[in-house]
Amino acid sequence: SIQASQPVWNSSGKYGGAYSFDGVDDYISAGNDSSLKPNILTYSAWFNSRTISTTQIIIDNRRNTDTFAGCLAALISSQFRWLCTLDGTAWGINLMSDTTLLSNTWYHFAATFKSGEQKIYINGMQQASSQTTAGTIFYDLYNLHIGSDIDGTDTGTANEFTGTIDEVQLYNRTLSTEEIQA
Repeated sequence: SIQASQPVWNSSGKYGGAYSFDGVDDYISAGNDSSLKPNILTYSAWFNSRTISTTQIIIDNRRNTDTFAGCLAALISSQFRWLCTLDGTAWGINLMSDTTLLSNTWYHFAATFKSGEQKIYINGMQQASSQTTAGTIFYDLYNLHIGSDIDGTDTGTANEFTGTIDEVQLYNRTLSTEEIQA
């Protein structure tokens, strides 16, 4: 089940309604079902940040006290970042967009992971890729979150998103470039 902590549903999404996050304490928790922790995956979403220069989480599936677990899609220093860990001790995957993002602008991201190959896209254009040692994502026991980095009890937040997030999708396969651009 999906639980929300204060984000506001409104009609100003990229496509119909979307959630607006205040940058203070809003987030959505999608739970920790094993289907949310695949080892071949694509994350995607539309986002529009009001303050693009601050560190903000779009999607993550770790708790913020576990430095290295799962994957996260974030805005860091006006760029999109995709980070995943294969061993729980370091971000083995750390891809950054070529595009410098602007505040108050809609962007679509897609990030893919399969053993040995990762890619990120902004608005359908591939921004970066990585060929890594084969492996699987190291996950912890915590929930997948949208809009914030959450502690293990779902009570404390960090790196809160300030703006609107729409059309969040998690696939248990890597989408092709053609599918991402469609």
